[in-house]
Amino acid sequence: ILRARLKWTASSAHTLEFGAEGAFNYRDTTLDIVNQPRGGALVRVPLAVSNARVEETRGEVFASDIWTLSPAWTLEYGLNVEASRITQSGDQRKERSFRYVKPRVTATHVLSPSSTLRFSLTRDVAQLDFAEFSSTVDFINAATTQGNPNLVPEKAWKARAEWEQRLAPRTALTIAAFADRVDDVHDLVEIAGQDAFGNIGRGRRIGVEVRGATPLTMLGLPNAELRVTALWQQTRATDPIT
Repeated sequence: ILRARLKWTASSAHTLEFGAEGAFNYRDTTLDIVNQPRGGALVRVPLAVSNARVEETRGEVFASDIWTLSPAWTLEYGLNVEASRITQSGDQRKERSFRYVKPRVTATHVLSPSSTLRFSLTRDVAQLDFAEFSSTVDFINAATTQGNPNLVPEKAWKARAEWEQRLAPRTALTIAAFADRVDDVHDLVEIAGQDAFGNIGRGRRIGVEVRGATPLTMLGLPNAELRVTALWQQTRATDPIT
């Protein structure tokens, strides 16, 4: 990965940031399965998409602005543009290109020196797992999951509201509510009668997250800290098969 970033304080109200990133990723997978019945000869077991090399060349440019509207309000907004090409060779040959535009905006309101509200809306694109482009075998459960060269990344609009309260030095409580609309949900699909990695369509995700941190000085541990995280989440997607 190569990444360059330029930060410019244009004025007391605006801090601009520009940058670019280039990356090259690859994964080689070779899987051969041989079965030997008791007292018999070795028999090779055919497995689709068992040998694969996946390569990704990706480039991204981004720009953002932190706009200080007032001592109490800050608006941060930006845009990322990502383009990539994925090629697969081996048992199956495939080449595909992707291009995504990813805007984002975050508004921060300082209620008091110890209390802050944040609201954000982000377009997010997940990174593909190259291991899922080739087949895998679970020998314990005697199950095979076929690789899928046609995988596409999950894409989501993510909305989040967060309140942070500092109760004392090194002691803080954060409560957040979030709602995501996800496209191309990643799950298992069926290809030629076999389970395979794939995308099943649209889904949603809502939830509430609570985080807290406090030092343990009162217990005689001045260099220790307790951190607690709680998450309630509900997800929903429609499986096109069932």
